[in-house]
Amino acid sequence: MTHFAAAPFTRRTVWGALLSVVVCTGTGLAAQRTYEADVRPILKAHCFQCHGEAGEREGGLDLRLRRLIVAGGDSGSAIVPGEPANSSLMARIRTGEMPPGDDQRLSNNEIAVIEEWISAGAPTARAEPEALGDEPRFTAEERGWWSFQPLTRPPLPRVRNNQQVANAIDVFLLARLEKLAMADSATGALGRDASSRHSNGEAGGLLPATFAARAAAPTLVRRAAFDLLGLPPTPEDVDSFVADPSADAWARLIDRLLSSPHYGERWGRYWLDVAGYADSEGYTEEDAVRPHAYRYRDYVIAAFNADKRFDEFIVEQLAGDELIGPDAPPAGDAMEKLTATGYLRMAPDGTASRDVDQDLARNQVVADTVQIVGTSLLGLTIHCAQCHDHRYDPISQADYYRFRAIFEPALDWKKWKTPAARRISLYSDTDRQTRARLEAEAKQVDAERKRIADEYIARTIEQELLLVDDHLRDDLRAAYETAAAQRTDRQKQLLNEHPSVANISAGALYLYDRRREARARDVEAKRAEKLQQYLAAARTQALAKLPAETRAEVEMALAREPGERSPQQASLLAAHPAVAIREADLAPQAVDELAVYKRAAEEIRKSRMKQHLQEFTDKAAKIRAEIPPEPFVRALREEPGSVPATFVFHRGDHDQPKQEVLPAELSVLNPDLTFAKNDPALPSTGRRLQFARHLTRGRHPLVARVIVNRIWMHHFGRGLVNSPADFGVLGERPTHPKLLDWLAVELIDSGWSVKHVQRLVMTSRAYQQTSEVLADVAQADPDNHYYARMSVRRLDSDALRDAVLAVSGELHLKLYGEPVPVMEDEVGQIVLGRENLDGERKPTKPIPLGAEAFRRSVYVQARRSRPLAVFDVFDTPAMTPNCDQRATSNVAPQSLLLMNSQFVADYAERFAERLEGQAGSRLRDQVALGWRVAFGSVPAEVDIRAAVAFVEQQAHVIRDKTSEATAEDARRGGLASYCHALLSSNRFLYVE
Repeated sequence: MTHFAAAPFTRRTVWGALLSVVVCTGTGLAAQRTYEADVRPILKAHCFQCHGEAGEREGGLDLRLRRLIVAGGDSGSAIVPGEPANSSLMARIRTGEMPPGDDQRLSNNEIAVIEEWISAGAPTARAEPEALGDEPRFTAEERGWWSFQPLTRPPLPRVRNNQQVANAIDVFLLARLEKLAMADSATGALGRDASSRHSNGEAGGLLPATFAARAAAPTLVRRAAFDLLGLPPTPEDVDSFVADPSADAWARLIDRLLSSPHYGERWGRYWLDVAGYADSEGYTEEDAVRPHAYRYRDYVIAAFNADKRFDEFIVEQLAGDELIGPDAPPAGDAMEKLTATGYLRMAPDGTASRDVDQDLARNQVVADTVQIVGTSLLGLTIHCAQCHDHRYDPISQADYYRFRAIFEPALDWKKWKTPAARRISLYSDTDRQTRARLEAEAKQVDAERKRIADEYIARTIEQELLLVDDHLRDDLRAAYETAAAQRTDRQKQLLNEHPSVANISAGALYLYDRRREARARDVEAKRAEKLQQYLAAARTQALAKLPAETRAEVEMALAREPGERSPQQASLLAAHPAVAIREADLAPQAVDELAVYKRAAEEIRKSRMKQHLQEFTDKAAKIRAEIPPEPFVRALREEPGSVPATFVFHRGDHDQPKQEVLPAELSVLNPDLTFAKNDPALPSTGRRLQFARHLTRGRHPLVARVIVNRIWMHHFGRGLVNSPADFGVLGERPTHPKLLDWLAVELIDSGWSVKHVQRLVMTSRAYQQTSEVLADVAQADPDNHYYARMSVRRLDSDALRDAVLAVSGELHLKLYGEPVPVMEDEVGQIVLGRENLDGERKPTKPIPLGAEAFRRSVYVQARRSRPLAVFDVFDTPAMTPNCDQRATSNVAPQSLLLMNSQFVADYAERFAERLEGQAGSRLRDQVALGWRVAFGSVPAEVDIRAAVAFVEQQAHVIRDKTSEATAEDARRGGLASYCHALLSSNRFLYVE
């Protein structure tokens, strides 16, 4: 496989490439340069900002007209027509003095253009206007830019080689190839420098006047499967097509793939890129999750599966809420249309985050939304006119804010709604009734739990007060029962001194429950202390009644242990039983008090407060678990009766509003669109709906061209305009403008059917070409601008991961639903998983995802700050705010990941297990099946022998290095190594 590196692209090369087209004519002679066509674009890009735009006239110099340049400024005339050497403008741009700044210096090519123009007398294309205000003025050349021209169906050109024509697409492509081949033949093929021809958008050497040979049947099946489904074909799919001799076999295969529910997953993903789809808000490091964004993703997938008319698809996304009105319940068709407006809610939105400049964040959401609409639907960089007039395209700053005014009633930055406030509930009346009933039941359980918890609290307080000195109990109880705000200093002091009482609460009962035994022993110790106090008091009272002499003898007897008393002492005590008092002999009041301590200790030991209360908690939770979860849709709606004024912001600064503007389409498009005045009786302005219908009525010059160009790009690897989001001056010119227009009209005439256009593309002879390239063809057209072959394309990150899962037999084909979560693992890589952090916020025991871990990549959570590791190295799109064209790099880390990552190693083992289960025990059959599953083709005998030898060699290495490995283990390990090699190969990674 041969790869060709593209030349680096910079802004400085733009005008050089564009101007070289103007310079060269059919005879190779330079056309006369004019101010409007050649010089003005250079000055507009580099100089107008200081010399003419918005009233700026530094040094008194205005460069917007030829006569104003001649007139000059404070330093005199800027040019002397016919005398570049005496023109101060030339002197200043040659030295780099003007425009200031190294990054603003004119290129040598641009300087040469200005010099040639001055030398020729500084001609203009036409008479210049007598007056020129501060408003931007667009020239006929700017208004005549190719993408702004009316859309008409061009006639089919004539071609010589009708045998290679399957449909109109082939006619346009062959006509261009035949024209180039004839020109090459007439000029000796290499009559012009190849690099010069490339810069002009022409082939650089001899090109054939025909298409390449038709690709082999297995190659076509694999190509079609990846193009339409993003999944590899099964061996059965390939065998069925190869064995089908009918003339319509290819068309029927395409129809079958287009009808697959997995088609929408592939083609929906492409639209989600340009819409800026993400499952997180972005803008700040917090990157908060958008829990309901996935409904828009599902809407897009379903729309592509149903081949929803693309005009309806656009209208619903721009104004689905205005289609249904504000009072329509969010169900059925209304819910679908509301969900569609998620398109206008995909921009990064940090307005719910703390510590952000709210006005700045809000205006950035609006600006990003305008950028998404402009690049995805119009193919223009409208956002480049936010701070000043567009440097290259005829889009003024006022145009930008008029365009913004279409959306501002729903995105009013002065009456902003955070993402949570914009949610729309999808609950039905039945859902609400069910929730109310179940919540009422759960609250009854909660109330019972509270009643019991209050009893436990009261009991615990009394138990803890038993341990407090008697004279403090009443005061301490009163302090606890007094509201915190009303406590006296004395009460606060009491509670601080007795935290075991102060800390009693429903939430803390489990702590007292945990110390049951210790608390019971404390109460028993306090009881024993009390008992001794009562016994001592009773004994003292009895002794006081005895004569002094007898009392002294009794006290001496009591002081001795019973076994140490003399017979006389024993007799003395027996004669005075009142002094040998026991607990049972105490006064009833004392007995009752001691019983309180005894019961308290028993209650503490028996009590299971935590367990008992948890039963009620669980019961309430079980009831609430039956409540249907409340779904929300992330949608856009206008606030009824609120229509903000839109102002042009000076230099894009929202704190510097200038003149007010009304909503309008870009003025360069000469729109016949007049927005109705705001009617206070209407629930919304209707601006977005009116604009959406204007875009899709079939006469807009950009929308259909942009859409068919994207379709073409995803089938051929490059667009007919290979800057799909920029059909302006900085973008690439179309290689086949008439084909682009023909396809755009065909899309409209087919009822805006994307699948219809795809059938045309895929049934064309051009699409079915082989990708094998001859050296002279590669030299003549290295980037395959002219489709004399099929381009080899690398799988994007989504298709690669899905293909690995598919061939391993693990792919879970569930459609729609909540995204598969991603998390950071212990080494900081982003992997699939539900975050489970320990107290230090470090990943701990993972929560299994089950089959969800094997779902297609379109369902993996798209966190802006957390791209899945396997995606990142293969150019996963960065939504900043959207991705208008995925990069396709070819770098060393990709090979390293395929060779060394645990992801590929794990699925290689699963792939090997699949082969053992499906191909029987013969190694030859296993490796042959592996080849077919991975590559979609039957291996040659030499490939099978090499694969068998490789597996056996790997098994031998495993046995030598791992003593405990059995022969079966070693063989399985060798087969897994073979599967790993298949998954790491270019044949797997690229589609021919």
